[in-house]
Amino acid sequence: MGRPKGSKNGVRRLFNDSCEICGKVCKVEPWYKDKFRFCSRVCRSRWQRKFLWKQQPRTCKHCGSQFMARPSDPRIYCSRLCASEEHGAKISKPVKMRRCPQCGKMFKQTFKKKFCSVTCANNSFKRRVELVCNVCGKHYSVRAKDREQKTCSRACRTEWIGKADSKLEQTMKAEMAKVGLHPSPRVGLGPYTVDFAFLEPKVIVECDGRYWHSLPETIARDRRKDKFFANRGWVVVRLKEDEIMLSPHQCVNKVAQALSSRTQWLSK
Repeated sequence: MGRPKGSKNGVRRLFNDSCEICGKVCKVEPWYKDKFRFCSRVCRSRWQRKFLWKQQPRTCKHCGSQFMARPSDPRIYCSRLCASEEHGAKISKPVKMRRCPQCGKMFKQTFKKKFCSVTCANNSFKRRVELVCNVCGKHYSVRAKDREQKTCSRACRTEWIGKADSKLEQTMKAEMAKVGLHPSPRVGLGPYTVDFAFLEPKVIVECDGRYWHSLPETIARDRRKDKFFANRGWVVVRLKEDEIMLSPHQCVNKVAQALSSRTQWLSK
């Protein structure tokens, strides 16, 4: 093994040095002699509180007034106003003014502030506007923030979304029209929307696509849907895509049989 660091003739040499805060004499390694200042972390914290964290008077570069700052604080101006006057647009950004949509008052816009006060913001939600439903033409009122709403109810919204019939629905509609069946398309009943509905005999016709109605979550939803209408006296006739595309006339026969059986049952 080699000689220990700081040793002479195999004997280790330690130097005596005193702490700057408490004056305690400590044994210091030769390589640490020039760096030694404190005997412990406590003394180092006392020195930091005394010299680094204690605020000292400083002169503002712009107005010459005195202000207090820590030695580690890089500020050279007493306030942001002095900094803005010294550097102009480099520090201070131009102020954007905006008109309050509720009271019309001009105010300074900050971040995404839309109203001049909380009172105007609350009053804006209380205001209501009159709209016309795009489906049934009914006049209804909504809050001002919902002025982009298109329909008056959930049933009308469902009909508005499903205006474009699928290929299966168009095929069944044409086939049923040939035999004199004219059901109501895209009817909103409760929380659900059905493809076709005969309202008086209470018969529902659903056209199920091959892909979407083979998914597990869709199958579970269809079961809940059928149970919902069965508990309310409706008869649900489900027609699959393969049946409609191969033999649409047989699908129409299924619908006709359901209507006839339902009519006979109601007449009893």
